[in-house]
Amino acid sequence: MITTQRMVGDARPGTIRTPAVRFARVAGVVYCAAGIIGFGLTGFTGMMNTTGELLFGFEVNGLQNLLHVVVGVALVAASGSSPEAARVLTMLTAAAFTVAGLLGLSIIGTDANVLALNRAANTAHLLTAVVAAACAAASPRTAR
Repeated sequence: MITTQRMVGDARPGTIRTPAVRFARVAGVVYCAAGIIGFGLTGFTGMMNTTGELLFGFEVNGLQNLLHVVVGVALVAASGSSPEAARVLTMLTAAAFTVAGLLGLSIIGTDANVLALNRAANTAHLLTAVVAAACAAASPRTAR
Protein backbone atom coordinates (compact mmCIF):
# COMPACT_ATOMS: atom_id res chain seq x y z
CA MET A 1 0.00 0.00 0.00
CA ILE A 2 1.35 3.39 -0.99
CA THR A 3 1.11 6.13 1.58
CA THR A 4 0.21 9.69 0.66
CA GLN A 5 1.76 11.25 3.73
CA ARG A 6 4.19 14.09 3.22
CA MET A 7 7.82 13.46 4.04
CA VAL A 8 9.01 15.02 7.27
CA GLY A 9 10.85 18.24 6.50
CA ASP A 10 9.73 18.23 2.87
CA ALA A 11 8.89 21.74 1.72
CA ARG A 12 7.00 20.54 -1.35
CA PRO A 13 3.33 19.88 -0.60
CA GLY A 14 2.00 16.68 -2.06
CA THR A 15 5.31 14.81 -2.18
CA ILE A 16 4.50 11.28 -1.16
CA ARG A 17 6.64 8.71 0.59
CA THR A 18 6.97 5.78 -1.76
CA PRO A 19 9.41 2.98 -1.06
CA ALA A 20 11.72 4.43 -3.74
CA VAL A 21 11.64 7.89 -2.12
CA ARG A 22 12.48 6.38 1.25
CA PHE A 23 15.25 4.24 -0.21
CA ALA A 24 16.74 7.15 -2.14
CA ARG A 25 16.80 9.37 0.93
CA VAL A 26 18.29 6.80 3.33
CA ALA A 27 20.72 5.13 0.91
CA GLY A 28 21.75 8.54 -0.44
CA VAL A 29 22.69 9.81 2.99
CA VAL A 30 24.52 6.56 3.87
CA TYR A 31 26.54 6.42 0.64
CA CYS A 32 27.35 10.13 0.71
CA ALA A 33 28.52 9.86 4.33
CA ALA A 34 30.61 6.78 3.50
CA GLY A 35 32.30 8.67 0.67
CA ILE A 36 33.05 11.71 2.82
CA ILE A 37 34.38 9.60 5.70
CA GLY A 38 36.35 7.54 3.17
CA PHE A 39 38.04 10.68 1.87
CA GLY A 40 39.04 11.40 5.46
CA LEU A 41 40.89 8.07 5.44
CA THR A 42 42.32 8.03 1.93
CA GLY A 43 42.72 11.69 1.08
CA PHE A 44 42.70 12.61 -2.59
CA THR A 45 45.82 10.70 -3.65
CA GLY A 46 46.02 7.21 -5.11
CA MET A 47 42.55 7.53 -6.59
CA MET A 48 42.70 4.18 -8.41
CA ASN A 49 44.82 2.09 -6.04
CA THR A 50 43.86 -1.58 -6.18
CA THR A 51 44.01 -1.73 -2.40
CA GLY A 52 42.70 0.84 0.00
CA GLU A 53 42.08 1.88 3.57
CA LEU A 54 39.58 -0.04 5.71
CA LEU A 55 36.33 1.72 6.61
CA PHE A 56 34.23 -0.55 8.87
CA GLY A 57 35.61 -3.60 7.05
CA PHE A 58 35.10 -2.11 3.59
CA GLU A 59 38.22 -1.40 1.58
CA VAL A 60 37.97 2.06 -0.02
CA ASN A 61 40.08 4.24 -2.29
CA GLY A 62 39.60 7.76 -3.64
CA LEU A 63 37.70 6.74 -6.77
CA GLN A 64 35.26 4.62 -4.79
CA ASN A 65 34.78 7.49 -2.32
CA LEU A 66 34.06 9.88 -5.17
CA LEU A 67 31.51 7.50 -6.68
CA HIS A 68 29.83 7.05 -3.30
CA VAL A 69 29.49 10.82 -2.87
CA VAL A 70 28.12 11.26 -6.41
CA VAL A 71 25.61 8.42 -6.04
CA GLY A 72 24.61 9.63 -2.58
CA VAL A 73 24.02 13.21 -3.68
CA ALA A 74 22.05 12.05 -6.74
CA LEU A 75 19.83 9.78 -4.62
CA VAL A 76 19.13 12.49 -2.04
CA ALA A 77 18.35 14.99 -4.81
CA ALA A 78 15.98 12.51 -6.49
CA SER A 79 14.24 11.79 -3.18
CA GLY A 80 13.40 15.48 -2.86
CA SER A 81 12.51 15.97 -6.50
CA SER A 82 9.57 13.65 -7.21
CA PRO A 83 8.47 10.09 -6.51
CA GLU A 84 8.99 9.25 -10.21
CA ALA A 85 12.56 10.61 -10.18
CA ALA A 86 13.28 8.60 -7.03
CA ARG A 87 11.81 5.45 -8.61
CA VAL A 88 13.88 5.81 -11.79
CA LEU A 89 17.13 6.57 -9.96
CA THR A 90 16.47 3.75 -7.49
CA MET A 91 16.01 1.38 -10.43
CA LEU A 92 19.24 2.63 -12.04
CA THR A 93 21.03 2.23 -8.70
CA ALA A 94 19.84 -1.39 -8.53
CA ALA A 95 21.23 -2.08 -12.00
CA ALA A 96 24.55 -0.30 -11.42
CA PHE A 97 25.15 -1.88 -8.03
CA THR A 98 24.31 -5.35 -9.40
CA VAL A 99 26.99 -4.89 -12.06
CA ALA A 100 29.46 -3.48 -9.51
CA GLY A 101 28.82 -6.32 -7.07
CA LEU A 102 29.07 -9.12 -9.62
CA LEU A 103 32.03 -7.63 -11.48
CA GLY A 104 33.73 -6.91 -8.17
CA LEU A 105 33.61 -10.60 -7.27
CA SER A 106 35.74 -11.46 -10.26
CA ILE A 107 38.36 -8.69 -9.98
CA ILE A 108 39.38 -8.96 -6.31
CA GLY A 109 43.17 -9.24 -6.15
CA THR A 110 43.74 -8.20 -9.77
CA ASP A 111 45.07 -5.03 -11.39
CA ALA A 112 41.55 -4.40 -12.74
CA ASN A 113 40.30 -3.66 -9.22
CA VAL A 114 40.58 0.14 -9.57
CA LEU A 115 37.84 0.61 -6.94
CA ALA A 116 39.72 -1.43 -4.29
CA LEU A 117 36.67 -3.67 -3.84
CA ASN A 118 36.72 -6.46 -1.29
CA ARG A 119 34.18 -9.14 -0.38
CA ALA A 120 32.45 -6.89 2.16
CA ALA A 121 32.03 -4.12 -0.41
CA ASN A 122 30.72 -6.53 -3.03
CA THR A 123 28.23 -7.95 -0.55
CA ALA A 124 27.07 -4.45 0.44
CA HIS A 125 26.68 -3.45 -3.21
CA LEU A 126 24.65 -6.57 -4.01
CA LEU A 127 22.43 -6.10 -0.94
CA THR A 128 21.91 -2.47 -1.90
CA ALA A 129 20.93 -3.61 -5.40
CA VAL A 130 18.36 -6.09 -4.05
CA VAL A 131 16.79 -3.54 -1.71
CA ALA A 132 16.80 -0.86 -4.43
CA ALA A 133 15.12 -3.21 -6.93
CA ALA A 134 12.45 -4.16 -4.39
CA CYS A 135 11.78 -0.51 -3.51
CA ALA A 136 11.60 0.53 -7.17
CA ALA A 137 9.25 -2.36 -7.94
CA ALA A 138 7.01 -1.49 -4.97
CA SER A 139 6.69 2.14 -6.08
CA PRO A 140 4.03 3.27 -8.55
CA ARG A 141 5.14 4.31 -12.04
CA THR A 142 3.38 7.63 -11.72
CA ALA A 143 2.48 9.05 -8.33
CA ARG A 144 -0.46 11.45 -8.19
